[in-house]
Amino acid sequence: MAGHDNDSALATQVGGGHYKDMAIQPFEYIHANGIPFAEGCVIKYVSRWRNKAGIQDLKKARHFLDLLIEAEEAKVRANKIGAHEGLAREFPTTGFTLGAAGG
Repeated sequence: MAGHDNDSALATQVGGGHYKDMAIQPFEYIHANGIPFAEGCVIKYVSRWRNKAGIQDLKKARHFLDLLIEAEEAKVRANKIGAHEGLAREFPTTGFTLGAAGG
């Protein structure tokens, strides 16, 4: 294991050795940078694909990217709806309806 003493949890790997020879293990990078779960999974699968499950790991990474994209797109939609509702509350007497034809 590169750069870790034998007492470190990073020196032990359950279920294979696909991380042990990496200069920086995905966990170390993810944790040190405060990367959220979905992004961390992408990093993990892309880092190990050549030494563990091959194309299946790339598909897992893509799945987490798809999940992340869907979640972020849903947030954007929710923020747009929330902004429109806020305008309706702020200007209730204008008669203007966001998204209406000609509006």
